[in-house]
Order: sequence, then structure tokens, then C-alpha cells
Amino acid sequence: MYYIRYRTYIGYAVIIPIFTRAVLVGLVAALPAGPISVLCIKKSLTDRLLAGLAIALGAATGDGIFAFWAAVGMTNIGAFLLAHLTALRITASIVLALLGIKSLWYASSATITHPTSRSIIEGYLTALFLTLTNPLTFVTFAAAFAAVGLGDATRNAPHIALGVIIGSFSWFSSLAIAASFLRNQCSISALVTIQRVAGALLIVCALGVLMSIAAI
Repeated sequence: MYYIRYRTYIGYAVIIPIFTRAVLVGLVAALPAGPISVLCIKKSLTDRLLAGLAIALGAATGDGIFAFWAAVGMTNIGAFLLAHLTALRITASIVLALLGIKSLWYASSATITHPTSRSIIEGYLTALFLTLTNPLTFVTFAAAFAAVGLGDATRNAPHIALGVIIGSFSWFSSLAIAASFLRNQCSISALVTIQRVAGALLIVCALGVLMSIAAI
């Protein structure tokens, strides 16, 4: 019994620092403003908090998948993604542009609506797709793990992935919650403006992705 408790204590002593560092890596990786942040805020304002949280969870799931691959050293996947970087970015830019156009198109009829199960699932999958079409995230996690001493942690890859998911979700969900608190202060005209600004920002993000292809 003493041996089992000792092994359990040692296991926690090893896992907790790794998990904590993974949470911090996920949080820091999610901080830069981008299309996911725009979608998260927009959905929380126009479709209520649950829709914004779906976007947050989709992005966090994508980050967790990349983190797991990086933790187990699946460089072949990283090489494959980077080899198809141009195609992935073109696809992402098209999706972003369509989302931006849709936001602009329906801006004049902007209202606060209750999200449906379908819209929540679509939001989750959209955020997941946009995250996975950015293979540079894989490179970011691989470099970050090496910097914080997680470069050779194959056995703890599930804990690292979960930590990254929690860190990433913490940031995006905080954006969603903050936007949700502001929702009650928004008039219809303010919602229209938010829809238009969000649409314009998504189109700018799409153009930015296309321009980054030329710089490769």
C-alpha cells in the first residue's frame, strides 16, 4: 500500500509541472488577435454566450490536436502540413472571406438570437477547421515545448494536449464572456456596426492570409 501511494505521489509530482507548463503554453499561443478572436466576440454578441463558447472550444480543440502531435514528435505530420501550406492557407482565406461577406450581408438585420444546436456545431467545426488549416501552429507548439522543457514528453502527450486545450479555451472563453457581458449594453444600431466591423476584419484576415502566401 505504501509503495502504491509513493508511486502515485511521484506520478503527480511529475505530471503537475508538465500540465501547468502546457496550460501556460496554450494560453500564450491563443493570445495573439486573429480571426478566431473576431468570431468569438462576434458570436457572443449576436448569438449569445453559448455560440461564442463553441468557437472557443473549436479553436482550443485544434490547438490540442497540434499540441499532441508536437508532443509525440510526429514530425512527419508537421512536414506534410508544411508541404501543403499554400493549399491550406488558400482554403482558410476562402472560408474567412465567406464568413466576412456573410457578416456584412446580414449586418442590416442584426439582432440578438438564440443559437440552435446546428449553429453551435457549425461554429465549433468552423473554428476547428480554421485552426487546423494553420500548420504553423504545429511549429509554434514544437518550439514552445522545447523552450519550456517539454520537448521530449511523449509519455505525457495526453496531459500536455489537455493542458494546451485548457489554456487556449481559457483565453477564448474569457473573450466570449466579456463580449456577452457587453451584449445587454448594445443597441440594434450598435449590433449592426459590430456585424459590419467583424465582417470587414474577417475579410482583412483573409487578405492577410493570401498575402502571407506570397511571402513564403
